[in-house]
Amino acid sequence: MHWIWGGTFTKYALMGADGTFLKQKKIPSPLSSLEDLLSAVKAIGEEFDGQYEGAAVSMPGRIDMREGIAHTGGSFRFIKNTPVGKYFEEILHVPVTAANDGKCAANAEAWNGALADVDNGAVLVIGTGIGGGIVLNGKVWMGNTFGAGELS
Repeated sequence: MHWIWGGTFTKYALMGADGTFLKQKKIPSPLSSLEDLLSAVKAIGEEFDGQYEGAAVSMPGRIDMREGIAHTGGSFRFIKNTPVGKYFEEILHVPVTAANDGKCAANAEAWNGALADVDNGAVLVIGTGIGGGIVLNGKVWMGNTFGAGELS
């Protein structure tokens, strides 16, 4: 399952291993509190219960993918040094990877998009906020504080 938490909408999809969209929907993003965000995670998880083995969460902010910590949350102002990976795993009962939205876009483009045959490139994500991702030597550059490529 894949989530894109945006400043206006949360888009989510059930996906195949090859990246094909099997089902997709969107809801207004829960910007009021962490509790509302986690309630939305629970409802989406229940909607697709038993149909997924893991989840990927793409969201704004400086995200430590290895530790699952959102140091900042962009439009989600209530997020500060929040262990979102742990919270999502507790709710969904599957492995979860949370990452910055610009870096997710860069990774997707490097995997199977416009940057697939490019060693070095950049991706710009324009929505409610502006994000970015940098690909160096075929890999997404995270930076020392997980903010490489971020524009806002």
